[in-house]
Amino acid sequence: MESQSRFERGFMAPEKNNKGNDFFVCIAEAREIRVKLLESSKTIIKGLRDYESIRAVRQERYKRIIEFKEIIKDIKSQITGLKERLPKHEFIEAPEVPAPAEKEEPRATIPKQSKKASEIMRLEKDLSEIEARLSNI
Repeated sequence: MESQSRFERGFMAPEKNNKGNDFFVCIAEAREIRVKLLESSKTIIKGLRDYESIRAVRQERYKRIIEFKEIIKDIKSQITGLKERLPKHEFIEAPEVPAPAEKEEPRATIPKQSKKASEIMRLEKDLSEIEARLSNI
């Protein structure tokens, strides 16, 4: 049996005493193949379940879009009715009144070097935290 290929070892010839067209195949590593088939079936079922959930979300979204379109249509018709009932009037723009000028207080200036120094200190602190996490791992 050592001289046979893997393919040849996997098949058995039908028995000569059998009447009819019965044909049996012996599968080498049947357990591994069964496990792989079950795993692929599991993956397919998960994919189908995800697809069904996406499909349900799409249907719900479609229903909501239709509902919102009906609401918008109703609002537009109500606005049209309201415009018809309100009296016609042209608005006159009020003359523009200049706002009183506010006194600006001098702002305290922060030296740029202190901003850079605080940024460097923050980065060093973050680096030390990361190194501590790495040492704990």
